Amino acid sequence: AQAWSGLAGALAAQAVYGYAPPQTVFPRAKQAALRALELDPELAQAHAALANSLGLLGIYSNHPSAANAPARAEQAAYKALALDPSLSDAHGALGNVLRMSERPGAEEQFKRALELNPNRIELQEARKLLGPAGSGVLPGLTGAAADRAGRAAALAGRDPEKALAL
Repeated sequence: AQAWSGLAGALAAQAVYGYAPPQTVFPRAKQAALRALELDPELAQAHAALANSLGLLGIYSNHPSAANAPARAEQAAYKALALDPSLSDAHGALGNVLRMSERPGAEEQFKRALELNPNRIELQEARKLLGPAGSGVLPGLTGAAADRAGRAAALAGRDPEKALAL
């Protein structure tokens, strides 16, 4: 379950940072997160990965599964927090959901995520880039955040198609 959850995050990173087309990658990221939840429905990390995948799917894709993605992303983020309130990724996922829906609270969620895990450079960048949801999710990453995104994309790029077929 942990591996599927990690794959979901790596696939989403590929699309967010421009390494793969969002309309094809976000449905696969969602599929990987759902597979993780089939194996372990109580895995908070998988719920956080699902929240991010669904939220990004709703922004970047016209895929049919994106129709009610924002509402499902919010549910998944809150479920992740209910399972593990100390999970940095869950707070980051909720921050992304709130940011994308242009609702208050994103800054607080990103701040809490960073308190729990100060090494989350992409969340530091997200806090700097808070703005309208239509402007894109985490655009213009530079430095260490871009390096981390590149590493995540490279890991997922080893063969995500085969990984999802397992």
